[in-house]
Amino acid sequence: MNRISVKLGVSCVLLIGIFVYFVHSYLFSPLAEYKNVELRNLEQKVEITTDEYGIPAISANSEHDLYFAMGYLHAQERLWQLELQRRLSKGTLSEVFGKSSVAYDAWIRTLNLHGAAESALKSLSPEAVASLHSYSLGINAFLNSNTPLPFEFELFGVEPEPWQPVDSLAWVKVFALNLSGNYKQEIQRLVARQYMGAEHVGAFFPLDPQVTTEQTVQANIASLSALLNAHLEMEQQVKVGGRYVGSNAWVVSGKHTKSGHPILANDPHLGLQIPSLWFAVKQQINEHEVAGASLVGLPVVVFGKNRHIAWGGTNMMADVQDLTVEKVNPENPNQYWYQGQWRDFAMRVDEIKVRSSFPTSLTPELKPVQIRVKETIHGPVISSAAEVAKSPVSLQWTALQNHDSSYETFYRLNKATNWQSFLSAVEHHVAPALNLFYIDSQGNIGFKGIGLIPVRETGDGRYPQARSDIDNNWKSFIPFSQMPEKFNPESGFLVNANNANVSDDYPFPISHEFAPTARADRIEQLIQTQIDQNKPLSLDYISAMQLDALDLSVAELRNVMLTLQGKNQQQIQALKQLQEWDMQATVNSTGATVYYTWYHHLSRYLLADETKGYWDQGSEQNFLSSLPALLEADVLAELLAKQSVWCDIAQTEVVEDCRTILESSLEKAIDDLTRVLGNNPEDWQLSHAQTTLYKHIPFSEMKFFDRIFERRIATYGAPNTVNAAGTAFDSLDGFEKNFGAGFRQIIEMSKHQQTHLFINSTGQSGQLASEHYDNMIERFEQNQLIELHKSSVVHQFQMLPKGKL
Repeated sequence: MNRISVKLGVSCVLLIGIFVYFVHSYLFSPLAEYKNVELRNLEQKVEITTDEYGIPAISANSEHDLYFAMGYLHAQERLWQLELQRRLSKGTLSEVFGKSSVAYDAWIRTLNLHGAAESALKSLSPEAVASLHSYSLGINAFLNSNTPLPFEFELFGVEPEPWQPVDSLAWVKVFALNLSGNYKQEIQRLVARQYMGAEHVGAFFPLDPQVTTEQTVQANIASLSALLNAHLEMEQQVKVGGRYVGSNAWVVSGKHTKSGHPILANDPHLGLQIPSLWFAVKQQINEHEVAGASLVGLPVVVFGKNRHIAWGGTNMMADVQDLTVEKVNPENPNQYWYQGQWRDFAMRVDEIKVRSSFPTSLTPELKPVQIRVKETIHGPVISSAAEVAKSPVSLQWTALQNHDSSYETFYRLNKATNWQSFLSAVEHHVAPALNLFYIDSQGNIGFKGIGLIPVRETGDGRYPQARSDIDNNWKSFIPFSQMPEKFNPESGFLVNANNANVSDDYPFPISHEFAPTARADRIEQLIQTQIDQNKPLSLDYISAMQLDALDLSVAELRNVMLTLQGKNQQQIQALKQLQEWDMQATVNSTGATVYYTWYHHLSRYLLADETKGYWDQGSEQNFLSSLPALLEADVLAELLAKQSVWCDIAQTEVVEDCRTILESSLEKAIDDLTRVLGNNPEDWQLSHAQTTLYKHIPFSEMKFFDRIFERRIATYGAPNTVNAAGTAFDSLDGFEKNFGAGFRQIIEMSKHQQTHLFINSTGQSGQLASEHYDNMIERFEQNQLIELHKSSVVHQFQMLPKGKL
């Protein structure tokens, strides 16, 4: 028997053993029970109740005990998620998942998010720091409770380390990274201009200035493209980042509502996963009460309400990152040019431990990977080590600034009682840049833009710049008093869906990457229609708005598509479905299925030669092949309508026109839909072609385990509908939604009564055997909101100081 056969045999035995262990020791093993517990570091008794959805209400006598209990509950339900988040923010995933995570770990180590978090800890008030300490003690109390660890720990042989306050702040940095992707757009623009020319770049990046090649820096394209590829992979694997990462939020004053009281609606959009990033909770200390969505890893409510105010938010899409190509001393590669002299790079060497391949007992131990990191006074050098000596590219980002007190914002928001204290709470927020929406029990509504946004000396942040031309391009930040703000507007409502939050005459540039206006326009349309008809907005109407699926972005492109005549009966039927389509991306719509599938292929056919790779392009090809997804429908319609030269395929002798592209892409779309849904276009309902995937990290990447841990459900919506659905298309499976709302909530406030409706995307628990692992998925799909803590109490227990049981 040869060595390979032995390895295969042992592997099979190990897999069978793991399966048996999994079934008997995990699926049927008891979870952490809701029972009275005695715990060290607790000061007084804490009362906890949970409802039928596993949403806890915590009643404590002090902040210490409240946040201690919060940490304990997060650990009890989401311990593996906490472990992943700590490793994500420290760059230690490779210790668990092996060499597939090295690139991500190297990126996070280069940014030094944990070091930035340690600096941020020093900028917080003693009370905010104490809340993080209490939360950490609660997590660690659960770790010391002798409760069996979740299966993920057992499979990977991982022992969770004690949680530290800096781990929470490091997760805030990852969250900020999730909402800040301008450096990626800078690279995309540079690579696109390198290979496609200035005349094409504007199609992918609207409002792009006519910058000549001579005006852009001559950075090493291969190095930047490799960095871009790592970022794109990170988006897919660990759900950090993405296009138009953001949310919907709107507030309506009492003069337009059925109750006469203001209403706030909010649904943050991020990469979808199970469990959700969010955890619903109600917290109470004596008369102070706060409820809403906590972010796992933090002790406070991030978006929610107390008895006086309610708040929600959207990503501002602000440009808070800049790339700079440093000028290196030709006599000494360890020095860069700054303020008229050569300055030494700050340098450190980091070591990444890498787990060997499975099964670890049969594979050689891998040597740690060493990375050498260089830093300038403005930020880390993020280009690959091989290119640092030639054209090092550094990243300046607001989240890496010293004195980051962003956590303090949410700690103080939980206690705010009016508009003035709300503004005071958010005044020193750094990152991520957000639009915060506000209502209060006195009937007021408002919104405030928060976060540091740089005011540049030269350029507008769309392209990397050369350090030889500038010393510190960030001359200041937009003053808090001049950040976007509205309070009790005449219209009686405020809306944002990651679109521009200021008018054209605003004196400071905020972003060139705002989301298309379709979602915001539709929300405003739905509100204004009710107002014009003298119909007050009810909670039911607001809830229905969150599921609205009318796509205002499709009209122009659909009209172009409908200029085509079908060549056969199936094409004629498909065009008929499109002709009759009401532009609603709803469950039973067949026209929506035809449109979005055709749109997917049309953009790729149109750009086939522009994005075709060359033998020496290397890593740039992955980026170029992703360009069609950046082509908005209205831009595509314009190119087709004016018979753009893009329609001609350069590699053929025949001169193709845009009709040829329309015909070829329709044929391909029908082939795919026939393969997935059958021959009859009348059966091509969108819910049959599109599913939501809630991925589990890491089991979605592992056969057998993926079917057990991840969840799928038929869905609808599109990227530009209020019910946002960011999808990826596969010719065998159709559309897979991997980006959208992580939770939804609607809050109505008055002096004497408050209604708080909420639904999480998956469930409260991260433990597979829990009834709360996935019990909200179907309700979420239908937006069947739960009134927080109005349902019956299912469990009631106490946390007691040690020796008090």
